[in-house]
Amino acid sequence: MIRIALTFLKNYLKGVPSNPNGNAELFTGVEIINSYLPSKTNNPVGEGNKIYITLLNIEEERTSKTPYRYEKVGIENPAKFKLLNPELSLNLYVMISGTGDYDEALKNISKVITVFANKNDFKSAEINAQLESPDDKNKIEELWLDIQNISLDQSNNLWQALANNILPHIIYKIRTIAIIPDLAIGGAIETRTLELEVQHK
Repeated sequence: MIRIALTFLKNYLKGVPSNPNGNAELFTGVEIINSYLPSKTNNPVGEGNKIYITLLNIEEERTSKTPYRYEKVGIENPAKFKLLNPELSLNLYVMISGTGDYDEALKNISKVITVFANKNDFKSAEINAQLESPDDKNKIEELWLDIQNISLDQSNNLWQALANNILPHIIYKIRTIAIIPDLAIGGAIETRTLELEVQHK
Protein backbone atom coordinates (compact mmCIF):
# COMPACT_ATOMS: atom_id res chain seq x y z
CA MET A 1 0.00 0.00 0.00
CA ILE A 2 2.72 2.45 0.96
CA ARG A 3 4.76 1.79 -2.17
CA ILE A 4 1.61 2.19 -4.28
CA ALA A 5 0.83 5.59 -2.73
CA LEU A 6 4.33 6.94 -3.35
CA THR A 7 4.47 5.46 -6.84
CA PHE A 8 1.20 7.21 -7.65
CA LEU A 9 2.57 10.58 -6.47
CA LYS A 10 5.70 10.13 -8.57
CA ASN A 11 3.79 9.18 -11.72
CA TYR A 12 1.20 11.90 -11.20
CA LEU A 13 3.87 14.61 -10.99
CA LYS A 14 5.61 13.19 -14.06
CA GLY A 15 2.42 13.47 -16.10
CA VAL A 16 1.28 16.98 -15.12
CA PRO A 17 1.19 19.21 -18.25
CA SER A 18 2.96 22.57 -18.27
CA ASN A 19 -0.32 24.33 -19.14
CA PRO A 20 -3.96 23.28 -19.67
CA ASN A 21 -3.65 23.37 -23.48
CA GLY A 22 -0.11 22.00 -23.90
CA ASN A 23 1.34 18.54 -24.20
CA ALA A 24 4.71 19.33 -22.60
CA GLU A 25 5.21 18.05 -19.06
CA LEU A 26 5.59 20.53 -16.22
CA PHE A 27 8.76 18.84 -14.98
CA THR A 28 10.48 18.28 -18.33
CA GLY A 29 14.16 17.44 -17.76
CA VAL A 30 13.63 16.79 -14.06
CA GLU A 31 14.02 13.26 -12.69
CA ILE A 32 11.35 12.40 -10.10
CA ILE A 33 12.19 9.42 -7.90
CA ASN A 34 11.06 7.65 -4.75
CA SER A 35 14.26 7.33 -2.78
CA TYR A 36 16.38 8.17 0.21
CA LEU A 37 17.92 11.61 -0.05
CA PRO A 38 21.41 11.79 -1.60
CA SER A 39 24.31 11.52 0.83
CA LYS A 40 25.48 14.69 2.57
CA THR A 41 28.92 14.10 1.05
CA ASN A 42 27.45 14.44 -2.44
CA ASN A 43 27.46 17.82 -4.10
CA PRO A 44 23.74 18.82 -4.35
CA VAL A 45 24.49 20.79 -7.51
CA GLY A 46 26.26 17.82 -9.04
CA GLU A 47 23.15 15.75 -8.37
CA GLY A 48 21.36 17.38 -11.28
CA ASN A 49 17.79 18.61 -11.18
CA LYS A 50 15.91 15.91 -9.29
CA ILE A 51 12.84 15.69 -7.10
CA TYR A 52 13.02 13.16 -4.27
CA ILE A 53 9.91 11.70 -2.64
CA THR A 54 10.95 10.32 0.75
CA LEU A 55 8.83 8.62 3.41
CA LEU A 56 9.52 10.16 6.83
CA ASN A 57 6.97 8.54 9.13
CA ILE A 58 3.93 6.28 9.35
CA GLU A 59 1.17 6.78 11.92
CA GLU A 60 -2.04 4.91 12.68
CA GLU A 61 -5.31 6.82 12.27
CA ARG A 62 -7.33 5.64 15.27
CA THR A 63 -10.33 7.97 15.16
CA SER A 64 -12.24 5.74 12.70
CA LYS A 65 -11.10 2.39 14.10
CA THR A 66 -13.77 -0.19 14.92
CA PRO A 67 -13.23 -3.02 17.45
CA TYR A 68 -13.92 -5.81 14.92
CA ARG A 69 -15.77 -6.62 11.70
CA TYR A 70 -17.66 -9.54 10.18
CA GLU A 71 -17.48 -10.78 6.60
CA LYS A 72 -19.97 -13.18 5.01
CA VAL A 73 -18.62 -16.56 3.92
CA GLY A 74 -20.25 -18.54 1.06
CA ILE A 75 -23.98 -18.74 0.30
CA GLU A 76 -25.12 -21.15 3.01
CA ASN A 77 -28.41 -20.71 4.83
CA PRO A 78 -28.25 -19.64 7.61
CA ALA A 79 -25.31 -17.47 6.60
CA LYS A 80 -21.88 -17.94 8.13
CA PHE A 81 -19.56 -15.07 8.96
CA LYS A 82 -15.88 -14.86 9.78
CA LEU A 83 -14.60 -12.50 12.43
CA LEU A 84 -11.74 -10.28 11.30
CA ASN A 85 -9.49 -7.72 12.89
CA PRO A 86 -10.49 -4.12 12.12
CA GLU A 87 -9.29 -2.22 9.07
CA LEU A 88 -6.00 -0.47 9.73
CA SER A 89 -5.86 3.13 8.52
CA LEU A 90 -2.47 4.78 8.13
CA ASN A 91 -1.28 8.33 7.58
CA LEU A 92 2.01 8.83 5.76
CA TYR A 93 4.35 11.77 6.24
CA VAL A 94 6.23 12.33 2.99
CA MET A 95 8.94 14.88 2.20
CA ILE A 96 9.33 16.14 -1.35
CA SER A 97 12.69 17.82 -1.89
CA GLY A 98 14.70 19.21 -4.79
CA THR A 99 18.38 18.92 -5.69
CA GLY A 100 20.60 20.43 -8.37
CA ASP A 101 20.90 24.13 -9.09
CA TYR A 102 19.42 25.93 -6.06
CA ASP A 103 17.25 28.29 -8.11
CA GLU A 104 15.91 25.36 -10.13
CA ALA A 105 15.27 23.36 -6.96
CA LEU A 106 13.23 26.27 -5.58
CA LYS A 107 11.27 26.45 -8.84
CA ASN A 108 10.58 22.71 -8.77
CA ILE A 109 9.34 22.76 -5.18
CA SER A 110 7.11 25.74 -6.03
CA LYS A 111 5.69 23.74 -8.94
CA VAL A 112 5.00 20.76 -6.66
CA ILE A 113 3.17 23.00 -4.19
CA THR A 114 1.09 24.51 -7.01
CA VAL A 115 0.21 21.07 -8.41
CA PHE A 116 -1.12 19.79 -5.10
CA ALA A 117 -2.78 23.12 -4.28
CA ASN A 118 -4.82 22.68 -7.46
CA LYS A 119 -5.66 19.08 -6.61
CA ASN A 120 -5.05 17.27 -3.33
CA ASP A 121 -7.82 14.63 -3.35
CA PHE A 122 -7.47 11.58 -5.59
CA LYS A 123 -10.05 8.83 -6.18
CA SER A 124 -9.43 5.15 -6.91
CA ALA A 125 -9.86 5.45 -10.71
CA GLU A 126 -7.27 8.26 -10.91
CA ILE A 127 -4.83 6.33 -8.74
CA ASN A 128 -5.21 3.14 -10.81
CA ALA A 129 -4.61 5.04 -14.06
CA GLN A 130 -1.18 6.19 -12.86
CA LEU A 131 0.09 2.89 -11.50
CA GLU A 132 2.69 0.79 -13.26
CA SER A 133 1.57 -2.78 -12.54
CA PRO A 134 -1.88 -4.41 -12.87
CA ASP A 135 -1.21 -6.08 -9.52
CA ASP A 136 -1.28 -2.64 -7.89
CA LYS A 137 -4.81 -1.80 -8.97
CA ASN A 138 -7.82 -1.51 -6.65
CA LYS A 139 -5.64 -1.29 -3.56
CA ILE A 140 -6.29 2.32 -2.50
CA GLU A 141 -9.73 3.92 -2.53
CA GLU A 142 -8.74 7.55 -2.00
CA LEU A 143 -5.81 9.78 -1.03
CA TRP A 144 -5.81 13.25 0.53
CA LEU A 145 -2.70 15.44 0.74
CA ASP A 146 -2.31 18.13 3.40
CA ILE A 147 0.76 20.30 3.95
CA GLN A 148 2.36 19.45 7.26
CA ASN A 149 3.65 22.55 9.01
CA ILE A 150 6.68 22.16 11.28
CA SER A 151 8.53 24.72 13.39
CA LEU A 152 12.10 25.87 12.78
CA ASP A 153 13.26 23.73 15.70
CA GLN A 154 11.48 20.68 14.30
CA SER A 155 12.94 21.34 10.87
CA ASN A 156 16.44 21.66 12.34
CA ASN A 157 16.00 18.40 14.27
CA LEU A 158 14.71 16.67 11.15
CA TRP A 159 17.71 17.58 9.03
CA GLN A 160 20.09 16.67 11.84
CA ALA A 161 18.40 13.27 12.08
CA LEU A 162 18.71 12.86 8.31
CA ALA A 163 22.39 13.89 8.57
CA ASN A 164 21.99 15.84 5.37
CA ASN A 165 22.22 19.27 3.84
CA ILE A 166 19.06 21.35 4.06
CA LEU A 167 17.37 21.15 0.67
CA PRO A 168 14.34 23.04 -0.68
CA HIS A 169 11.49 20.83 0.49
CA ILE A 170 7.91 20.49 1.64
CA ILE A 171 6.28 17.86 3.85
CA TYR A 172 2.84 16.39 3.14
CA LYS A 173 0.58 14.29 5.32
CA ILE A 174 -1.14 11.68 3.15
CA ARG A 175 -4.48 10.46 4.52
CA THR A 176 -5.38 7.57 4.64
CA ILE A 177 -3.92 4.30 3.50
CA ALA A 178 -6.17 1.36 4.42
CA ILE A 179 -4.82 -2.11 5.16
CA ILE A 180 -7.64 -4.66 5.40
CA PRO A 181 -6.81 -7.87 7.30
CA ASP A 182 -8.19 -11.06 5.71
CA LEU A 183 -7.13 -13.69 8.26
CA ALA A 184 -10.13 -14.93 10.27
CA ILE A 185 -9.78 -14.86 14.06
CA GLY A 186 -13.20 -16.40 14.75
CA GLY A 187 -16.62 -17.10 13.27
CA ALA A 188 -20.38 -16.86 13.80
CA ILE A 189 -23.67 -18.11 12.31
CA GLU A 190 -26.49 -15.76 11.36
CA THR A 191 -29.25 -15.45 13.96
CA ARG A 192 -32.67 -14.77 12.46
CA THR A 193 -35.02 -15.25 15.44
CA LEU A 194 -34.78 -14.81 19.15
CA GLU A 195 -36.86 -16.86 21.57
CA LEU A 196 -37.83 -15.24 24.82
CA GLU A 197 -39.02 -17.24 27.76
CA VAL A 198 -41.50 -15.33 29.90
CA GLN A 199 -41.98 -16.47 33.47
CA HIS A 200 -45.33 -15.71 35.13
CA LYS A 201 -45.49 -15.18 38.86
